[in-house]
Amino acid sequence: MTAERRKNRQPDPFRAVQGADNSEAWKDFREAFSDYGLVEDQCKETPEKQVAIFRACLGDHNRQLLRSLNLGAILSNDVANPESPCRTLKEIIKKLDQTFAPHENVHFHRHLFSRIKQSEGETVSEFVGRVYKAVKPCKFTAESELVMHQLISGTCMEAARRIVFEADRSKIWEIEHVIAVLKQTEANNEQLPAFRRRKSPAIVETTIWTKDETLAEKKIIKHAWKLAVQFSGNIEQAHL
Repeated sequence: MTAERRKNRQPDPFRAVQGADNSEAWKDFREAFSDYGLVEDQCKETPEKQVAIFRACLGDHNRQLLRSLNLGAILSNDVANPESPCRTLKEIIKKLDQTFAPHENVHFHRHLFSRIKQSEGETVSEFVGRVYKAVKPCKFTAESELVMHQLISGTCMEAARRIVFEADRSKIWEIEHVIAVLKQTEANNEQLPAFRRRKSPAIVETTIWTKDETLAEKKIIKHAWKLAVQFSGNIEQAHL
């Protein structure tokens, strides 16, 4: 096998983000390195070479990390075992497993949760799934209410947020209603990609139209946002 083909199979270097929970990134790297080792039959190599291959895959920027953890020295009487990695490599991986174990501090997870924002191009379903996943380790007592708050606060669709904010304050919103409004707004935006970043699309009557916006486009925009407002009203009626 050529060196180029081996390089193509080599996992991407592990990159830890300072102050963040790097457990998932480490898990991904560890699994990728394990697959790479199986494909390349690395267990047949000497312990020195197995460790050298691991350091090369981990990345030059992580050499100081290994030194700070006193990792890298070959254990005495260590030999290659065709069925599994050498003892030295197992100890290195075990120590890194402990170093990058999932963060158990609930306050840290709550801090990360409060910073979640919907990315441009991220669908509502993906955003909702990410928020639900992030709330689990936070151990909130009122989980659904906090998820709903973060969906409203974190969405990148200002129009959807306005629908919620401008609804009758006496009406009770459930999480499924918020998700429905987000999806309705997303569907409207998909029909009108040219107007995706409009700040206040619901205020259609006061919009200053550019010369390239045809009468047909105006009608589509008005109809789309009329549906969104009606949808919000239907949600309110359900609680009367």
